[in-house]
Amino acid sequence: MLFFLAIAYTVVVGLSKSWPTTHANVIESELIVLNNVSKSVLYKPNVVYEYVVASKTHKSRLISSGFNAYKNRKQAEEILSKYILGGVVAVYYHPHFHWFSFLKPGFEKSTIYSILFCIFLSGLPFVSILGSHITGNSGWILEPIFWLIEKVV
Repeated sequence: MLFFLAIAYTVVVGLSKSWPTTHANVIESELIVLNNVSKSVLYKPNVVYEYVVASKTHKSRLISSGFNAYKNRKQAEEILSKYILGGVVAVYYHPHFHWFSFLKPGFEKSTIYSILFCIFLSGLPFVSILGSHITGNSGWILEPIFWLIEKVV
């Protein structure tokens, strides 16, 4: 299931460059500092924008398809500088699901990594089952995967 969701999201994001556009008003624009468990700091541009399609107002905070958090503060500030509070920006919205939109259509590097990770995770049970049949070991789920890696490498 995860595999199919990753593929569907890939197709949707890939097509987003050809979506219809309209103007959006930036109603929030701020830099959020995220502290994670490993005590490293990430900087996330938080942009909320409002737009109207088919006489209905929509609100979103999706800048692009990626995670949009950065280790480098200047990189996050550079992105944030494009979406100034009270400004008007172009928004790409899904032709059928108008509430789904991006300010920057297409793929971000983090999107590709996330999709590959989902595809990898969705394949683990199949690799594990195949590996357990080959090795004759039906124990720990990752053991057959390690066996397979050992044989390939």
